[in-house]
Amino acid sequence: MKKWKIALLAFVVLDLIVLIIYPWSKQEDNFFGEIYQIEDLIGNYEQNGEAIHELVRYSNSLAAGKGRVKFWYNSNKFFTVLYTGGVSWSADIKDSKFDSLIHTVGWSKSKLEKVEELLDESDCIEIELGNPAKVTYRFSGLARFSYNIFSTPLTTSQITQYNDSCRYIYYQPTVVLEFGGGAVGPQCFPL
Repeated sequence: MKKWKIALLAFVVLDLIVLIIYPWSKQEDNFFGEIYQIEDLIGNYEQNGEAIHELVRYSNSLAAGKGRVKFWYNSNKFFTVLYTGGVSWSADIKDSKFDSLIHTVGWSKSKLEKVEELLDESDCIEIELGNPAKVTYRFSGLARFSYNIFSTPLTTSQITQYNDSCRYIYYQPTVVLEFGGGAVGPQCFPL
């Protein structure tokens, strides 16, 4: 087949995909799941800000000296990932191998159940530790709405860096809102 025919066929297929998916992307509950807005992210922080900060404090106390750590929900299952020295592991808290994995880093199931409880209280689904700690509120389609929680108030240069009105919006002295665009769709906060 000639190259121009292949290119034309690819263009037609891509157009069909866009025509099928685009109408769903404009609905409240669509093909990619529920759609959230910045108001939802702010509203959750206003309602659960204390719980979000407690989640960060408690999780950081568990992760001290352990490397990069992430806790998250996926389809109502609670997982932990530990990245340290180039090694990573992931396990569901209900898996039989979970106890032996967490024992190697000095954690207990009750400590991780506390993280799960704090995620519930903050109405969030994920925390990745560091400075800033990234706390994910929700996925919206293929995008992610998150809070960046800093351990100290942002400096003037950090405010400039974390306030581009696209991916980041400076919210409070230690809080920056973040929109992580997906592979397709908007790459900036839908305002």
